[in-house]
Amino acid sequence: MWLYWIVIVLWFIPSSILFPTKVFNKKKIPKGKCIIACNHVSGWDPVVLAVKTFHPIAYMIKASLYKSKFLKGVFNIFGCIKTERDGSDFRAIKSAIDTLNKGRTFGLFPEGTRNLEDPDHIIEFKNGASLFALKTKTQIIPVIIKRRFKVFQKNYMIMGDPIDFSEFYGEGVSSDVVAKATQKLWTEMDKLQDEFNQLLAKKYPKKFKYVPREVVVEEKATEDVSA
Repeated sequence: MWLYWIVIVLWFIPSSILFPTKVFNKKKIPKGKCIIACNHVSGWDPVVLAVKTFHPIAYMIKASLYKSKFLKGVFNIFGCIKTERDGSDFRAIKSAIDTLNKGRTFGLFPEGTRNLEDPDHIIEFKNGASLFALKTKTQIIPVIIKRRFKVFQKNYMIMGDPIDFSEFYGEGVSSDVVAKATQKLWTEMDKLQDEFNQLLAKKYPKKFKYVPREVVVEEKATEDVSA
């Protein structure tokens, strides 16, 4: 763990210069066991999230990235878990559950891939985050990043209130229950993102314009019909 903090401290200043990020509600993240669920807009998300929260976060990383010896070394320092993309890697699932049961913080990107088409509105979620939350009775801290990280471009991040899944604890961990928990997570994060979009449009009207999800859906439907 000491290597983790050395990397974070050494990277803190360069990261702040390269990717200046204003964080709202930073104190929402509790000490100890929790799951951080964040939208996924760029490959820098895990690094910036770890630095800006100054929190030891273990991530689940796709196996193909471990081919690089440098990245493999970094992932090992951060306590990351290697996983196959098809979702059937039971070893990785067990490792994630063990990580949470040891009281650590686990980070996930429920969208499963980078959302490059419309980062202002989250896409459909995978079931991993809700599965781990139910298996370990852990709250999820939702995090929304405003836009893709680009060098020297100021970005914005917000932490939401913890999402509790205790309403599902008595129902077991069937596929139906996991799906319901995933829908709840998506709904709460979609609401947080919409509120964040409105907040930024109000505070920085020259930088951001608020566009409701309904408008985006209608425009996309029109484009599909035209095509």
